[in-house]
Amino acid sequence: MKKIPYNLYIQFEALNDFLKGDNNQKEDLLICGLVSIELSANLLGDILNHSPINAGKIEHILRGIKTQLKLLKTCDFSIEGKRFKSSTSENIENFKLLEQNYAGDIDRLTALYFELSNKINIGLDAQMNEIRIHFNLQIIPVENNDGAEGIEYPNIMNVLNLNRSDYFNSEDKTFMIVHQISECWFYLGINELKSLEVNFRNIEENSQAILHHFKANYDILLYLADHILLLNHMVLSDYHPLRVALRGASGGQSQQAYSLFGISIKLFQNFLKQLDNKTKTMVEVIENPNTHPVLISVINQFTNLERALKNFFFQHYVLTSNIIGSQSFGSIGHDIASLVGKFVAPIFSEIDQAKYDLTMKTNFQYGNIAGKLIMEKEGFEPQDDEKHTANREVINQAIDTYFDLISALDQEKWIELFTENGYIEDPLGSRPYVGHQQLAIFFKGIIRFFKKMNMRIESKVFEEGSVKVYWKSESTTYNDKILTYSGVEEFRISEDGKIMAALVHWDPAIISNQL
Repeated sequence: MKKIPYNLYIQFEALNDFLKGDNNQKEDLLICGLVSIELSANLLGDILNHSPINAGKIEHILRGIKTQLKLLKTCDFSIEGKRFKSSTSENIENFKLLEQNYAGDIDRLTALYFELSNKINIGLDAQMNEIRIHFNLQIIPVENNDGAEGIEYPNIMNVLNLNRSDYFNSEDKTFMIVHQISECWFYLGINELKSLEVNFRNIEENSQAILHHFKANYDILLYLADHILLLNHMVLSDYHPLRVALRGASGGQSQQAYSLFGISIKLFQNFLKQLDNKTKTMVEVIENPNTHPVLISVINQFTNLERALKNFFFQHYVLTSNIIGSQSFGSIGHDIASLVGKFVAPIFSEIDQAKYDLTMKTNFQYGNIAGKLIMEKEGFEPQDDEKHTANREVINQAIDTYFDLISALDQEKWIELFTENGYIEDPLGSRPYVGHQQLAIFFKGIIRFFKKMNMRIESKVFEEGSVKVYWKSESTTYNDKILTYSGVEEFRISEDGKIMAALVHWDPAIISNQL
């Protein structure tokens, strides 16, 4: 264990005694989860034994304990022929300190315990039924598992360091235990990801196991995002002196949190290699989910994993900014605002890029019906208020500048070429972009899709009420694809050289096919 300030403060060395399980020692992982519940129950007792009692904090802790029991039931702890030795937990006994109006919470909590204990006997059955009796609830019958190999129920006295009499202030224990609980579940989440690494050796054969481990990790991260908000209940006038005394120690130093993130990235890189081996692209899989059901399922699970990781970072940002203000430095010297990038920037950028690629491809593939559903409902047709000019010099100036500015990707000057209510219909029959504000939206789409544009006028046909321009383009997309396409654009130009309408005759699917 590195002797970093955070590890020293939360007694990580003592906690680490419970973080030693692996895929062949499921009981150690279960013990890690039980340690977390013991810590929660201890914190509950601490609140109930001091005045004034914080009801919101109590409800948050009880919700967390229930969630932890559900998570432990989800995780794979089916240990054949083993049970915990019958025991009594001093911390679990704290439930009896609750008022009778918490009977519903106790009913659900103890029922969840017995559901878990049916999977592997935890050894607290008698105590849990005594708690149920205390709240006038019916006893839950249990099977007799005498004779099974016994496992020692965890003793968390060393983790809590309860003999220490020099806690800094009233919020010291809350701050410490909340992070200790987080470390337990970081560890369990890491184990779920490591199980995925093993199952990824054959994705098709292990698809159900992969789904199970992804979901377990997702649920763990959701719990952690809610759990950390327990710190919202701290008394700030007590926490801030503690924060100063703790300078240098922060949850941002959690090595397990970094590991959780790092393993996720490594796992995703493994998946990308497998896609390459199968000669499949991410876009191809997303576009054809029925053809690649297992692969699309894995992509969706990575998307959920990213959502859960981002949610954790977001909740941490909200918590921190609510407590010390968004302009502050954290206790290890990082700008709080720097957390924003953690939940905004894509974690699995290849998935993000593939979804954008598919979006662009679909935009062109179905460009001829763009906005059709809305257009039919709004019944709006743009009107040209002025007569089209017959002055060819004015027409040529407007049109030549129009294509030059598109090729230069100059949005501002291009929009200025249009009248106030001028519009572009691209392609003809789609919902038009009317007015300067909507024209800006249209041009932003061009800028985001094309890295370089080369629009070349082939010829012009002057008619009584408009002019038709035949053009060709060879342009480079944002992902360095070179596209060639052509079309005809019909313009109506006002007397003062402003574009009233630009109607584009072409099939955008030409671009989609090249993508």
